Amino acid sequence: MGYSLRKQKIGLFGGSFDPFHFGHLNLAVNLLESAQLDQIFICPAKSTAFKVPYTSIEHRVRMLQLIIEEISSFTLLNWEIQMQKPYTIDTVKRLKKNEEIDLFLLLGEDLLPNLHLWNQVEEILNLATPLTASRFTTSQSIDLKLSSQSKIKIKKGFVKIPLMEISGKMIRQRLQQKKICKHLVPTKILDYIQLNHLYSSKL
Repeated sequence: MGYSLRKQKIGLFGGSFDPFHFGHLNLAVNLLESAQLDQIFICPAKSTAFKVPYTSIEHRVRMLQLIIEEISSFTLLNWEIQMQKPYTIDTVKRLKKNEEIDLFLLLGEDLLPNLHLWNQVEEILNLATPLTASRFTTSQSIDLKLSSQSKIKIKKGFVKIPLMEISGKMIRQRLQQKKICKHLVPTKILDYIQLNHLYSSKL
């Protein structure tokens, strides 16, 4: 008797992760559970079109590994580290070559206003189902400069989760000012930051 195996539901979560913090973790875990994903591929970029990282990719990867090794549903995807100009479209196309994968693109609502600036964003949204962590379940308050088809996909993919008002910039400033960050960053990552004297100079 023949049978077909269910496709693996994979979430792709990219970024500079400078550093990885509880806001990232909160987004990933909530989208993992709400969409019933099998795995999240966390894909750090050496650099991005919108941000210049403050610390090396080697340090950022090691900080990510400290979290990934504790959560079996997370996997480190190191493809964009090797790329001179990392583009999400290239990663998505490479993943989609595996026909056993049902691919989802994990987003924070803060990314939406500039999503139209991403390289080949319409093709990305055609290949990977967008899941956007949001305070709301509608995109009406956000001016999406995308095709009507992509707007529909984004709207369908809104997932209401309890968002944390945390940013890498806030953390870097607090670290530079020697303020408490235990409520913002996992302890293992904070220990690594302090051991390696990261983010201690003026930003």
